[in-house]
Amino acid sequence: MKQKNWDCNMAIQFNRCILCVLFHLPALVFSQPNVSLGEMLTKIGNGASVAVDVVDLKKHTSLISHQPALQLTPASVAKVITTASAFEMLGSDYRFHTSVFADGELLNGKCSGDLIVVGGGDPTLGSSFFDSQRPEIVMNRIVDAIVAKGIRSFDGHLVINTRFFSTLSYPAGRSWDDLGNYFGGCPSSLSYRDNTFFLYLNSPAVRGELCNVDSTDPNLPDLTFNCRVTASGVRDSAYVYGVPGMSQYVLQGSIPAGKQRFRIKGALPDPPRQFANELLAALSKRNIHVSGGVVMSDDAITKSGLLPLVVIDSPALVEIMKVINTNSHNLMADHLWLTMGFPLSSRSLWDQAFLNVKNHWRDKSISGISQWQMYDGSGLSLLTSVSAQSLTGVLQAMWSRSDFQLFKSTLAVGGQSGTLQNMWKDEASRGRIYAKSGSMTGVVAYAGYLSTSSGRECAFTVIVNHATISSGDVRKAIEQFVTDLIISL
Repeated sequence: MKQKNWDCNMAIQFNRCILCVLFHLPALVFSQPNVSLGEMLTKIGNGASVAVDVVDLKKHTSLISHQPALQLTPASVAKVITTASAFEMLGSDYRFHTSVFADGELLNGKCSGDLIVVGGGDPTLGSSFFDSQRPEIVMNRIVDAIVAKGIRSFDGHLVINTRFFSTLSYPAGRSWDDLGNYFGGCPSSLSYRDNTFFLYLNSPAVRGELCNVDSTDPNLPDLTFNCRVTASGVRDSAYVYGVPGMSQYVLQGSIPAGKQRFRIKGALPDPPRQFANELLAALSKRNIHVSGGVVMSDDAITKSGLLPLVVIDSPALVEIMKVINTNSHNLMADHLWLTMGFPLSSRSLWDQAFLNVKNHWRDKSISGISQWQMYDGSGLSLLTSVSAQSLTGVLQAMWSRSDFQLFKSTLAVGGQSGTLQNMWKDEASRGRIYAKSGSMTGVVAYAGYLSTSSGRECAFTVIVNHATISSGDVRKAIEQFVTDLIISL
């Protein structure tokens, strides 16, 4: 009987020890992050859809997980998929090419045929993000090449060939609110000036009164504006509504009162024609005449028999990726996406790109790829949905590459650069996060890499849809959650 009691007492003591260990072990390793996750979910509220996935890159283990398979709208975090795919499928040194030719016989400084510019889908042509691609640099290179061949005139036309992306339309799910604004412009075989124009408005001193249009840069003589923008407080909420082919765009919203030449930005209605008009002007300044004017063409180009004049190369892909991921450049992301759509079958180029990208990552056995729905490369489409675990899976796959640091360098750095410059600025977090942010109405998301104070390297994704609190408060909740991970993991 005594032996039995002793055995029972020992069993009770043993169980107490086990319970004590189990109680304290999570507190040391997992409790703090889970508490932080709970705090974040509480702050965001029950009405929101939230997905979280955090993995240890070296151990390949999940650290924090909350609805990781839930399909949510990622907004610009989709650019992680686009740029990682381009990095793998096109190569870090891939470059776009815009080619210029003379077609015809040359005699005494006269070309009997056309001046031909073949667009190659370069999103950097005339871009403000690259000094080597600025409009005046591009125009001078073309004109200098023509002068170098001794050509003083063309009896034919200035032909702008747009076959590279052919007759491209907007992707499915692109919001009407986005189409006319600079961040929602449609890519083109010959995109130019970031497919953006600047619109200058004058606002009256009296709040509530209508503003008037001062000018545009570049000049858009064929486009008029119905301005319904009013003078208000300090907030700029002016939007441009219109699509290519419309002769009049509508301006709505408000800008601060009492401003002269207040600048907003719109999507350039016809980038190839704008390029052509500026090239004709640049040629005219150097006394080079094109008799036939501008012709747009998407016919196949047979380069045999053409005289090459100059090829304008884009910066390397990795440099374009830095602009995309640091500044969240939608146009450049969509250009990369479409370029991954070749070879084209019976689908649209947007859809073919999705199929090619999806197949590429499916071969790497990443969870959740089969559920992807992606309609563009920028994340602007409201129909796009992905899971947190699939995004983290892509980040893990990139981490395993020998040139991972090159890919990582394209991301914004917390507290230091790009869209993350004003987040994670505290001493504990600053410089420890390399990530892509995403936001649109009802969406706040982040995905990337973090280094913890204990030396752990992690990939993380947080996506929030339909929160009932403000986007700013959602960001603060996510910021605190990730900061806690850095400190406690």
